[in-house]
Amino acid sequence: ASKDKVKHGTPIIVVPSAPASTITLWNVKSFLDSCLYVPSMEIKKKHKGLAPKSVEISHTFSDGKVLKFQIVSAYMDLPKARRDDVVAIFVHGPDWQFKGWRFKNVSEIFCKFKCFHLKFRGERIHANIAKWNTVRTLEIGKTNRATDVAAVHTFWGQLETYLRLKCTYLFDESSNAGDNGKNQEGGDTKRART
Repeated sequence: ASKDKVKHGTPIIVVPSAPASTITLWNVKSFLDSCLYVPSMEIKKKHKGLAPKSVEISHTFSDGKVLKFQIVSAYMDLPKARRDDVVAIFVHGPDWQFKGWRFKNVSEIFCKFKCFHLKFRGERIHANIAKWNTVRTLEIGKTNRATDVAAVHTFWGQLETYLRLKCTYLFDESSNAGDNGKNQEGGDTKRART
């Protein structure tokens, strides 16, 4: 199949599964969709601890293109063909977040995906994050929600730049990838990354 006919699934963002992480499946939708950080435990209590397996959000980019994203916390639970649809990862810090991933080392992961770390302003940065210079740190106030908007705008701006360089098919007029998720199970979901 030619490059133009390759089908892609809905782009995927991976968040940490660690309950102590600043960003989890519990609060990622509120943060990225509404620019409002809510601690995971608050949302977990409201939902009586029933964890979602994934979350979907849509985002409108600078050119008006709307893309749907699937957010998961378990990269290794994704079917192998869907792993190529991962575009971004929120990094918690400990190496074990990447245990079992199909990469030789963590540096390879950071070359393949756009990586972010969300932390509270004034909080010490995890030693691994400090040495992983390709991870973009986003800071928010622990109690001051005014900083949430800037952090979310930085996230989407950085991700858009990355996607336009590495995943140009997402912005093609003829592309359905990310618009409806209908082709996430069918077709060849591999894409070239540089």
